[in-house]
Amino acid sequence: MASFNLLNEPWIRCVYIDGEARLVSLRQLFKDASKIRSIAGDIPQQDMPLLRLALAVMYCVYGDQFADDPSETELRRLWLDVWTAGEFDLGMIEEYLDQYESRFDLFDEERPFFQTPNLEYTDKDPDSLGELIADVPKPDKMLFSMRTGEGVESIFGYLTFFLVRSVSAALLPFVIPR
Repeated sequence: MASFNLLNEPWIRCVYIDGEARLVSLRQLFKDASKIRSIAGDIPQQDMPLLRLALAVMYCVYGDQFADDPSETELRRLWLDVWTAGEFDLGMIEEYLDQYESRFDLFDEERPFFQTPNLEYTDKDPDSLGELIADVPKPDKMLFSMRTGEGVESIFGYLTFFLVRSVSAALLPFVIPR
């Protein structure tokens, strides 16, 4: 069976402090966080949902420290501790990611990442890729697109759209503590 685990497969385009662009996995994103200048998706609208996915992992990892809802003072202390350390607690992150590793596989038979298995269209044919990704040209509207040929079919473009739409919808309620 096919597998593409977002934790282990490189798929997030990042620019490192030295200017080099690399594709990294979600695990590598956390490991190299202090060396990464920015996430650099195909289009700017892809960057924020990827940051929000990383933030959701951080909420789960660091939020488990608190028995109840943490106070603002506790959250500020936690932020200061992480900031002072200059890196995330990779032991805590790895423990969390290991626990839920199967949930990050796009092709998992039971729980594909942010998908409903066995979902089928009933009223019409599936939409084209152009309907799903903002900058993919529609067959009858080929103007003003930066994508052609293989670029339209790239897995990175598909994965990024998937995360942009799914993660944005799922994580909009989160608010970064002041």
